[in-house]
Amino acid sequence: MSVKVLGIEFDIGNKYEHNKWGEYTVLTFISNDKMEVRFGEGEKSEVKNLSIQLAANMIFNNKCSLAKSLNRKNIIINGSESQIAYTIGRIARLGCLCITGILDSKFEAFKIRYKKCGNDISNKVENITILCDNANKWGAEYTIQLPKGFNSNECFALPEGTNIIENVDGSFTINDNKFWWCLVEKFGFILGKIQDMAIIYNNCPKELRDSLIKGINN
Repeated sequence: MSVKVLGIEFDIGNKYEHNKWGEYTVLTFISNDKMEVRFGEGEKSEVKNLSIQLAANMIFNNKCSLAKSLNRKNIIINGSESQIAYTIGRIARLGCLCITGILDSKFEAFKIRYKKCGNDISNKVENITILCDNANKWGAEYTIQLPKGFNSNECFALPEGTNIIENVDGSFTINDNKFWWCLVEKFGFILGKIQDMAIIYNNCPKELRDSLIKGINN
């Protein structure tokens, strides 16, 4: 038997880590909300009841902290409008727009704003991670995932201040809500990996369309 909360799966007999009391083993599930666990081994072991939700929150937050600590470096952004348009074209071809964390109470507001752009969210749920309202997260995190070597060209540029990070595996992540919504509301991007290039082209300023097309085709 197992219980899954926030993507964290608890199985009887498996070991997990508590920030304060250390490693514990799941013994049994008392209810949908609580589980009986054993801290330590042998004579020094101690049996306690833990909230499943709080235990999941703790592990989830630890994983988030670990993922952030693995990020290698921030990238300094600077460039002309034509270079930015070129990079947006590359994002349209190679990127994936997703939401890596949004509180359940904020999700309805997101849907309203997203649908105002003429988008359907029903077939995009795989690109959204919805968190419980008591998850330790200040707000929504709109993310663009990019492949290894994405910036390996002379035309690479993004608007000044855009938060893009190179990860240890060489891939890139843009965690910048303002830029994310700019792509969606001004250029016609949608959640996921497959974009409508014609819509993005038509929404791009005419003087920048040649640069956009070069980015899409490169």
